[in-house]
Amino acid sequence: MRRLRRAVLVVVGAVIIAGCTAPLGRPTPPPAASAVTSASGVTSAATVRPSAPPPASDPPASDSPDRPTSPDRPTGRVASSSPAGAQRSDRPPRTTASDPTSRSASAGACPGGRCYTVGPVHELPAGVAPESSGIVVSGHDPDAYFVVDDGTGVHDIVAVRGNGSLIGRVEVQGMSAGNAEALSAGPCGDRGGRCFYVGDIGDNAVKRSRISVYRLDEPSLRPLPATPVAADRWDYVYPDGPHNAEAMLVDADGSLLIITKSARNDAGVVPPHRIYRASPGGGTLTYLSSFTPPAPSRSAQSLFTGTVVTDAAASNGRVLILTYDEVTQYAAPKAGAALADFASWPHRELPDPPMIQTEGIAFQTAGCGYEVTSEQGPAGTRSAMAAVLCR
Repeated sequence: MRRLRRAVLVVVGAVIIAGCTAPLGRPTPPPAASAVTSASGVTSAATVRPSAPPPASDPPASDSPDRPTSPDRPTGRVASSSPAGAQRSDRPPRTTASDPTSRSASAGACPGGRCYTVGPVHELPAGVAPESSGIVVSGHDPDAYFVVDDGTGVHDIVAVRGNGSLIGRVEVQGMSAGNAEALSAGPCGDRGGRCFYVGDIGDNAVKRSRISVYRLDEPSLRPLPATPVAADRWDYVYPDGPHNAEAMLVDADGSLLIITKSARNDAGVVPPHRIYRASPGGGTLTYLSSFTPPAPSRSAQSLFTGTVVTDAAASNGRVLILTYDEVTQYAAPKAGAALADFASWPHRELPDPPMIQTEGIAFQTAGCGYEVTSEQGPAGTRSAMAAVLCR
């Protein structure tokens, strides 16, 4: 989504957010499950891998029956328990990179026996990834993160501290992204070590003939590389025509899962999001399944966009799905569960930081906390980031 459209949406969202939000500490109503649709069109709790994709105009998937979940992992869709106009009182203040002093964090929330605390929001310096759309944590320093900007022609990733201050930039050799909407980390696949994957997968106009992913070894921090780092460019095409996408996961074998970002159709309904596998090296993507993320318990920006996936992260049998108004955690029902089947796993809503246009999420190095980034906060000039701590 280009800057003008984003600015309009952010301003409108900021105007209504106070009237459409409720405290984190609210009672949780009975949950409902999200839907998973196989290629045959059957909605169920299991993901079926088809041999060919259905047409891109599939009708929206209906909710599947409630799946059994363990006591500490209820499903994630929660009906709103707050009347219209309720004021959210737990919003922590914004801070900038030049003022990294931590203010009081929001009150803790303890879904499923784990307690989460939303930390303060930190703005990145002016001109530093103003359209931040992907984030990963450094494997060398738990307080260092890399973000990617989704502006046209971007050729680098940016290292920042958890307080938003700039560490430096890392130029990626051969990259001039059209719309880099995702940044993920995971196994390199054909060699040891940890790799970063820059997903040039955005396509708001839904007309790109191909998308690209750049794979690079995780950069060092001390010092940052002084010259462009080498990267493999993998080009992909969809088997059923172009799609917009902003979320990408790295599987254990180094292959990728690309999750499309559906837009509302003429009937005002958001079609199911589609999951494709991208084999290392490029080629034609393989359609796996589709799913509908649960609606948020508090709606603000999603009142205009619908519930759409803007990023995803995976770690140790857990997947985080980010939408504009919600963070949903999917937990594997057993060890070794296929990552591609995450949409059928038990899931629950987790606290989301008080930011608009959230487009990046990453697990922290240790524990169950996570970091969220947004592009151009309410002021429309700087990206922002915030941590959600967990114990």
